[in-house]
Amino acid sequence: MGVQIDVAPVVEPADFDPILAHLGAEGGVIFESDAFLDDNLKLVIDLAARYRVPAIYGGCGASAMAGGLISYNLDQLAQFRQASLYLNRKRSLPLPHEACNCRP
Repeated sequence: MGVQIDVAPVVEPADFDPILAHLGAEGGVIFESDAFLDDNLKLVIDLAARYRVPAIYGGCGASAMAGGLISYNLDQLAQFRQASLYLNRKRSLPLPHEACNCRP
């Protein structure tokens, strides 16, 4: 399938332009959400659109609502529900000292 992964560190907002310009002809980009990207989200979405770079954004979905192609995120509510089911299942099991005929 020949996928190549390159890491492109960005220190300031001006660094996004040459990176996305290069990727426009080469492929796509996946952005991990952080405070720096959140502060520059509109710029990044505009540059990705200008250079026609398929971009996937991590975060809460604000990037997709702001015009980004697609975003991803964990469903935290589902995680809490699954954790509660797991804990309830564990609590319904006998405690280790109750499961055997051992005396302390």
